Amino acid sequence: MSITLDLPPHIEALLHQRAVATGQDLQHTALAVLTLGLSLKDDDFFAALDGIQQGLKDFEQGNFSSLEDFVVEQNQQHGLALEP
Repeated sequence: MSITLDLPPHIEALLHQRAVATGQDLQHTALAVLTLGLSLKDDDFFAALDGIQQGLKDFEQGNFSSLEDFVVEQNQQHGLALEP
């Protein structure tokens, strides 16, 4: 079955970036993303979507920490001994 979608430019760019990053073709990447999204329960899907959107907003506003800070925080919270 073929479906044609008109994606907003930023979504299309993200899809292309993911395909390149994973070494997959665009169709395979789109199918994987759709499969993952459709396999989630509605509550989980929308919670994940909200979290992703908030994370992107935070990043665009410069509200993020370094990997080193994240590792230190996770080590403290969970009694881990991870190294950055």
